[in-house]
Amino acid sequence: MASNIPQEKIAEIQRASDIVQIISEYVNLKQSGKNFLGLCPFHSEKTPSFTVNPEKKLFKCFGCGEGGAVFQFIMKQEGIGFVEAVKLVASKSHIDLSYLCNQKGTYSLAEKTRLINTNDFAAKFYHKILLTSEQGRLARDYLQKRQINDQSIKKFCLGYAPDSWNTLIRICKERKIPENLLEKAGLAILKKEGNGYYDRFRNRLMFPIFDARRQVIGFGGRSLDDSLPKYLNSPETVLFNKSNVLYGIDIAKSTIHKQRRVILMEGYTDVIMAHQNGIEWSVAVMGTSISKQHLKQLRQYCNQVILLLDSDIAGWKSSDRNLDIFIEEEFDVKIAQLPKGYDPCDFLVAEGAEKFLSYVNYAKDFFSFKVEMTASKWDMSTIHGKANAINDVLSTAMKMPDIIKRNLQIKRIAEEMSIDEDALRTHLKKFSKQSSLVPNKQDVKHRLDASFMAERELLYLMLSCNELIPKVIEEIGLEEFSNNDLFKIAEKVIELYHKNNVVREEDVLHLLEDERLNKTLMDVVTTREFQNIANQNERLEAYIHFFKRRNSKKERYQAKVKTLQTIRVSNSEEDIVVLLNELHKKNKNIHVLKNNA
Repeated sequence: MASNIPQEKIAEIQRASDIVQIISEYVNLKQSGKNFLGLCPFHSEKTPSFTVNPEKKLFKCFGCGEGGAVFQFIMKQEGIGFVEAVKLVASKSHIDLSYLCNQKGTYSLAEKTRLINTNDFAAKFYHKILLTSEQGRLARDYLQKRQINDQSIKKFCLGYAPDSWNTLIRICKERKIPENLLEKAGLAILKKEGNGYYDRFRNRLMFPIFDARRQVIGFGGRSLDDSLPKYLNSPETVLFNKSNVLYGIDIAKSTIHKQRRVILMEGYTDVIMAHQNGIEWSVAVMGTSISKQHLKQLRQYCNQVILLLDSDIAGWKSSDRNLDIFIEEEFDVKIAQLPKGYDPCDFLVAEGAEKFLSYVNYAKDFFSFKVEMTASKWDMSTIHGKANAINDVLSTAMKMPDIIKRNLQIKRIAEEMSIDEDALRTHLKKFSKQSSLVPNKQDVKHRLDASFMAERELLYLMLSCNELIPKVIEEIGLEEFSNNDLFKIAEKVIELYHKNNVVREEDVLHLLEDERLNKTLMDVVTTREFQNIANQNERLEAYIHFFKRRNSKKERYQAKVKTLQTIRVSNSEEDIVVLLNELHKKNKNIHVLKNNA
């Protein structure tokens, strides 16, 4: 998770950081007792529910549920990964990490900064050429034709790369920027003869690509003549990876936070025109399939995505299979489709924001879209065609991690595809066996049953009273955590305890790679009814008894099933008597445990 940064160093940075001071750079905090309160930056609220605990160095919003250590806050606020967040907190805490960044094949923070500065210089150079130079007139005419105004040009720092082989290289040479650094940044290409470099972007309208922290990580260039490709992007670099990039996220992220939804498009000018029309919760993918990295970024800001993709029906048919990733990642996804022949930029120019938003606000639910597209792919008038269509839709429904949502969706599929629900569920039993997407342990159980509540409190006891951990291991055991998320967290707790003889909540957060696990842990440690537990030893004894009873019931059930199966197939009275005696002992054990409770 932390790349080449040792866990011990991360813990040191965590302890050295002033979480109140760092979060105060983003949120207006006021002291309230031992804690600090403010308005949550992750959702809209009028009454402060965002709490920072300086003693534990944790934050928690009791409104939207977001929480974690200082690294998780920086990740969400800046839209960056864990490693970058650690480095940023280290710099704010005056801790030097440069000695960790000299391993072969890695780039130090200083080297990455040089690349970012090089990109920044190039973006400003291209921007100046566009605004002030006669060379940039062709690009200015194109933007005027597309009705992109001066404010948008400045807001997105649009530029122009001159029609020359070495203009950027020459100006960078004057600024002592070496050619090999331009190559590493993707701005220059080594000549085939290996003697010198030439500019990658020539006679192109330039779109600087910023990350969520407003750092230039790459470029997109649109041809202004008949040169191919029409759009040329930076190559893969240490800074730029198309699968991670969302164009416009630097400007859109705060509005997406407030809206709790995002419009996802395909083109630079689409995003620019949307923002120009006040629709500032719009971003675009970089001409690539939507990836988990894209969704990981978006999850920091919202839980609903409205896809506004190519209106070509063939394109929709090929893309709907790729969109199952939204279902797997538990996003609320809707599909908006503009009239044929329009891209979003042209539609906004022709029809305006109000008409555009009418399509967005009445976007199709993903499964309605899926049913519609599936029906167009198969011949629904035949039994074979309809069966294939149903299986196609079911294959997506079975990817829903939430079992309740999945069951509701199956009911809806039965209604929309005119098939008896009972018959569909019978078919699903066969379908499920063939599927590799078997539900996690926690999907099989109700989230709020007695076992789940017991496991949550047991985890809290382990974290709040470390001296109980050996007894938990000896008397209960890690395998008693039937909830998969709680099991993974408890596993990390025990791992840290064996290593350090002490476990802090914030140290566990560093080891958890899944954002959902972080949220689960924060929910446990901030549960108000747990805060008042004073008799930890008594509570643990009660849970030891609880788990023994639970295991006895499980053993009794298994013995009962085995006995019934034997009665059906066995002619041996002796075997049946032995099994009945075993079942009687299991029942007796449960009664003893119950009476001792």
